[in-house]
Amino acid sequence: MAVRNGTLQDSSVLVARKLGEHRMVLCAAPEYLLKKGQPQSVNDLSQHTAINYLSAGRVLSWQLIDNEGTSHTFTPRSSLNMDDLQAICDAALAPTLNWLVFGRIVQALGASAGLTVARAVAGDRFQGATLAHALAVITMTMMLGTTLSPAFGGYLVAWFDWHTGFWVMTGLAAIVLACMFVLLPETRRQGARGESAAELAREARAVLANPRFVGYALQVGLIYSIFLAFIAVTPYVMSQAFGRSETDFGFYYILLSTGYFVGNLFVATRGRGIAPEKLMFAGLGLQLAGAAIGLALALGHVWTPMALFLPQLPLAFGQGLALPHLTARAVHLAPDYPGVASSVIGFSQQAAAALSVQAMGLAAMNTPVPINIFCTVASVVAMLALLLLSPRQAR
Repeated sequence: MAVRNGTLQDSSVLVARKLGEHRMVLCAAPEYLLKKGQPQSVNDLSQHTAINYLSAGRVLSWQLIDNEGTSHTFTPRSSLNMDDLQAICDAALAPTLNWLVFGRIVQALGASAGLTVARAVAGDRFQGATLAHALAVITMTMMLGTTLSPAFGGYLVAWFDWHTGFWVMTGLAAIVLACMFVLLPETRRQGARGESAAELAREARAVLANPRFVGYALQVGLIYSIFLAFIAVTPYVMSQAFGRSETDFGFYYILLSTGYFVGNLFVATRGRGIAPEKLMFAGLGLQLAGAAIGLALALGHVWTPMALFLPQLPLAFGQGLALPHLTARAVHLAPDYPGVASSVIGFSQQAAAALSVQAMGLAAMNTPVPINIFCTVASVVAMLALLLLSPRQAR
């Protein structure tokens, strides 16, 4: 049984009973009207910017009736597209959206600096399989937070509102800052000289001059984009295709993060005696197998949350096996510049993920097929890239 709004599209297989009617009206924030003026006709709306409602990944047009009773269909120019009515209301009334974006940029800069420094320190102290072990431990620590945060965030939204998450993140960031100040005295050194922008640019050129390093960095970015595109898209698939909530997504996401965590745990505890190439090929093989199973289920119209997330378990486990060694291999190729190498690798991860998420945003969200196609194609490309990068005798 389902409660739906609007015209029933699949009436051949469903029986509908009308529950009632409701009217939709066009609204604007008072501050916006003071700044932009109040439209007097449908034609005036073309001079305004709207926040649009998304349905199945598509912007819904407005059905308007003027004072003479004439019906008009209008698709407004949009500044934001959302599929949550409460979020649309909050965004319309928020006077500081630019500050919100700015704050997220600052937050991202701080988070990326921490990860880059951690990788650089590991690159300075360890080599080869030992470096892969250290990177796996760092990743496992990170995964503890990312495993719990979707479910926790879903409850925060359900219990309070979307603002609460930002207050919680602010408090956690303050705790991390205090711990760093107390436990890492080297961060409080006075008069320490950092490298100039020209020196960093010279080192970056030296690192990027190695084509094998570039290949491994792009490989790491491609694999990470599978993970991030999946977790960015599936909340919408869960909502629009399965009718499930944010909290449900958080619990199913644990399957994905558990697989990734266990893969890194295997590298950290039992991977030292296994050749890195074997772990990389095994990991990317599992990634490809999981993606192919997920695509087969989606094409077979097995559209359930478990069918969407369960194939991600071996996929994520494979990523946990492969990524520490791929990253270690890339850092090993730039032994004189581990910090710059870590920065380039981090940039490739975030850039590939950002492009993938933007591309998947153009796909329909009322079906799990597009995201499974992306995961499968990217997994095939990752395996082919590893075949090209690895020495023939090591395969």
